Amino acid sequence: MTIFEKEVTVLGVAPATELATGDPISVVSLGEILDKTPQISARLFPAQQESNKIPAYWMAFWIKCDKELPYRVGSKWKMSVSESGALNLVESK
Repeated sequence: MTIFEKEVTVLGVAPATELATGDPISVVSLGEILDKTPQISARLFPAQQESNKIPAYWMAFWIKCDKELPYRVGSKWKMSVSESGALNLVESK
């Protein structure tokens, strides 16, 4: 049974380094881009006030992969969590 489900957008994919080995890895951040409403604006720092849109991050993960990653900035994914805690990401079509 699914206890959480949300469509998220890949907000960023960046290179990183695995500290234990020094190997290259990638960090993928997922979330959504929100219109900045007065309620959201009240919770932001002054430096975040410049744009009418603001990223809201839901999750980031680090992945080591020798192949090209399927995550592209701007692509949409269905994220769900089951009762057992299993996390599932499926690209939205």
